[in-house]
Amino acid sequence: MNIQNLKRWLAVPLLLGAILYACQSEDSPDIDTKQPVEPLTVAMAQSLYEQYVGATAYLKNDDGNGEFNLVPDWNAGQLFSDSNWYVVESPLEQRDGMKMIFMTQDVGEYAQQHENTQIEQILRLVVMRNKETGLNYSFIMLVMPELDYMYRKGAAIHENKYLTRETDLDGYVYFLTPEGSFVNAWKYKEGRIVGRTPLSTDKVTKGFIQVETCYWTLVTAGGNQYWNYHCEYYWLFVEENKDAPPAIDSGGPIDPGYDPMSGPGGGGIPTLDKEPEKRTDCTEKSRLNGKNTSNMLNDIDIKDKMNLLRTNANTSQKIEYGAGISYDSNFGTYSITGGQIAQGAAGSNSVEITYSAYTVYTAHTHYQGLNAASSGGDIITTAKFYKEIKAMGGDYKGTINFAADGSEYLIYVDDPVALEKFYNALPTNNDFFVAKTTELANGSDFKKDSEYQRIYIDVKRKLEKEGYSENEAQAYALSYVSDHYKMGLKISYRKNKNDNFKEQKTTTTGTGKSIKYKPQICPES
Repeated sequence: MNIQNLKRWLAVPLLLGAILYACQSEDSPDIDTKQPVEPLTVAMAQSLYEQYVGATAYLKNDDGNGEFNLVPDWNAGQLFSDSNWYVVESPLEQRDGMKMIFMTQDVGEYAQQHENTQIEQILRLVVMRNKETGLNYSFIMLVMPELDYMYRKGAAIHENKYLTRETDLDGYVYFLTPEGSFVNAWKYKEGRIVGRTPLSTDKVTKGFIQVETCYWTLVTAGGNQYWNYHCEYYWLFVEENKDAPPAIDSGGPIDPGYDPMSGPGGGGIPTLDKEPEKRTDCTEKSRLNGKNTSNMLNDIDIKDKMNLLRTNANTSQKIEYGAGISYDSNFGTYSITGGQIAQGAAGSNSVEITYSAYTVYTAHTHYQGLNAASSGGDIITTAKFYKEIKAMGGDYKGTINFAADGSEYLIYVDDPVALEKFYNALPTNNDFFVAKTTELANGSDFKKDSEYQRIYIDVKRKLEKEGYSENEAQAYALSYVSDHYKMGLKISYRKNKNDNFKEQKTTTTGTGKSIKYKPQICPES
């Protein structure tokens, strides 16, 4: 089958749970390494995954023009074990109004002829722990049934687990690595492996083709009109690799020919995420931008409200909170615009913030499960607030987002002239101010397929491949987009409310396909 085509669309990050184990071993050389390994639980798997990876996995293609968010449904997570492994399996849910279905060609043809057919598949995040070594692994498992098996079994195909396959399974089982390629794919017939797809793609001629169907609806709410859309993505498996070597066993949790460090789903001892370099070109202006913002957040008239926002950020409920911050130059006092903290609708990843000509900052929260970093939508909103408040005669400074982990990001209007030049030069049909407004796993983005989104996704993907965390990649990709388009906006970060905001930027070396992106951040001032 066409492995490269499958590789282009499937990617999942590696769970870095083993780092805790490694650090403990280094700090305590006399530790008894033969002590019992702590059993894995669903809650523990979720905690490790969100701590070291975030709440989101991605399906995306290599050119960066498409990206789908996947979120593990931990409430539906199940724990299994055998003599060697603790295993947690959690279904992966699609977001952004899209549904992804993987089918054999026969199933695809049948579905086209029978519109109400319920297509069954298994798409799960698997987290497992070795009972002997304590090492943790994470990967995606996909089970794609044959038509007759799916028709006979229906929802019962979900009884196929990582540790066990049903004795009558007919179909394909895939294991995918953190880098976006897969380790192997196995064809099953009556519960036994009858074919295997190798890593080599030399003899592959056909594989998966993509079919997209979208539905658009116009919704009127509160006097405003919104376009909502729903898309379904189908991948049809059109030809098996006939030259795949035969399997010598019926499979199982670790299939023949693979050791625990490179078996299905990959794994191994993870390393720390790559850290941004220290900048040597930081200016007094960048320091003052952060200092002035810190002083504002600590002002006696609004400090309690800001602490309340920080508290509200640390929630597992999918609700954002926000507020406008006004300044009265006649009295030298700050206040909350409109007097109240606003609460967004659950699951909307947004909050409507009141503003006026006196509004100088806005602040909002990123709840548990969202990346701490600012999003593309935050860049758009900052520019929009500045533009509209400027038209009122005001002087808007920037946006602060409070993250669930206690960190804070600042998007500051560093160069108002550059920002005005940027948006005044936009053609009437430009899509910069059109944010992607459907439910997202990591904040709203630039409009799908816009030039801003293409560059952002390309930089973010390359930074992740360089070893930066998803959160760091998101933050520094946005810094690059802002500087690339000379928006006059600068992004700063601090670890907690007692730290100093430090301005970041993303430089480049090389050109074309050899271009490298280098995240940099100002040192402690």
